[in-house]
Amino acid sequence: MIEETMVAARAKSAGLLYGNCLELCAQIALFQNRLKEAERYLNESASLFGAVGSLDELFVRKWKAVVALKENASR
Repeated sequence: MIEETMVAARAKSAGLLYGNCLELCAQIALFQNRLKEAERYLNESASLFGAVGSLDELFVRKWKAVVALKENASR
């Protein structure tokens, strides 16, 4: 369902919704221990939200920190 939502969000230029979908995909990848994939989703999401200090941008930074912690723990 999230893939369908992402396609619709892109088609309607709904950047905020698309960015939130990317964040959710990153969370799914993170919990499946696919850290590089999670990082890619978060980077794309961050590029949409920018550094505007929004709550959405804060959540992306939070999940990036979680990915970094998991990467460091696995070394």
